[in-house]
Amino acid sequence: MKKKDADLAAAGSPHHSPVLDKKAAKKAKEKQEKEAKRSPSNFMLLTPWFTRQNCEKLLTQVRSGDILEFNIKLHHHWGIAVLPKNKKPSLTTLEMAHLLRDKDGRQRVVRQALKDYWHEGVTARINNSRDVHKPPLAAGEVTSAALKLIVQPYRVWQNSEQMVVSCRYGDGQRARQLSDAARWGSLSRCVGLWLTLTSSTQSSPAGSPGPLRKRTVSVNF
Repeated sequence: MKKKDADLAAAGSPHHSPVLDKKAAKKAKEKQEKEAKRSPSNFMLLTPWFTRQNCEKLLTQVRSGDILEFNIKLHHHWGIAVLPKNKKPSLTTLEMAHLLRDKDGRQRVVRQALKDYWHEGVTARINNSRDVHKPPLAAGEVTSAALKLIVQPYRVWQNSEQMVVSCRYGDGQRARQLSDAARWGSLSRCVGLWLTLTSSTQSSPAGSPGPLRKRTVSVNF
């Protein structure tokens, strides 16, 4: 009886199909990719600097939507990491959206393979350190915002850093940066005007009646 029951149980138990297992694995992977797109990439990650020769560790950590920072002698350059679907990160497959100037000096956002930009002598790192101060957008939104800039008409950016900040944290952050820049620029101009007017009242033509009075400028912004 025991042997018969065991045979019946074995006959009634479902057999695992390689096809079904493959489909289940594919669905699980797609679900994982969708969840990754809905959450920020590598939250607050700040890696050490890497050269092109020892970039393997950076490539194992990078995700679409990360901010890439390049140290190029006298200046730094910034871009948004873009990894095509189902591709393993490498110098050839990993791309970035970043700001460049064309021959006429006009700014434009381009999509470029990492191998074509990361040259010898240049160090790079993942720099999402601003996440501690500003909530980043979901990874999918960051890459989508960066890629949309490629087909958009001419747009004024202060530098490549401002462009990546706008993509990772939203246009609201860029608007605040521009507002702050305009505010402090206005303040500087007003202070300069006040100093000019003040200094102009220090001297007066000979024989002018009455004491000298300083003129001040009141500005609201």
